[in-house]
Amino acid sequence: MERYVSRDELAGVYLPRQNYLFGRWIRHSGYWPDYQLRLLRPRATQWPPHVHTKPEVSGRTEKAPASPEGAIVHHNYATIREWVDRNNRYTDHEVDRFLAIGRRPSLFRLLLAGPARFLNVYFRHQGFRDGLHGLTIAILMGFYGAIVELKLWERQRASAASGPRSA
Repeated sequence: MERYVSRDELAGVYLPRQNYLFGRWIRHSGYWPDYQLRLLRPRATQWPPHVHTKPEVSGRTEKAPASPEGAIVHHNYATIREWVDRNNRYTDHEVDRFLAIGRRPSLFRLLLAGPARFLNVYFRHQGFRDGLHGLTIAILMGFYGAIVELKLWERQRASAASGPRSA
């Protein structure tokens, strides 16, 4: 039997997010219910300084029921062009973060990151149930994984080329 949790005991509440990509509500592919921590006690919350990070909350959190009526409606991308433009910036931020922690490019990750992301979205998260939209999302997420590794390689090469040279 669940005990009633008073409002004062909660540090945060996760709300379901209803994501629309390319004009359609995506019910699979890892996009529903896509819980987001949104009702937060400011004194119990810290935000990491990176793109696409989640708030860190000290204290008890709860999840609201996963129903479209109570969900945050989020229109992610209307077009493929919009996805490419925005994710070009996101991959830059991810590469910055990886370089800051000393991650180097890897041929192994380059070969596997894209296919692994595709398989994760399309099969594990049942993107195939979203039809052509799910296939599109899986392909784009595979592309994203490969782009991160390629940009990491590119930046590493540029950094090495501009580094100190012996006379």
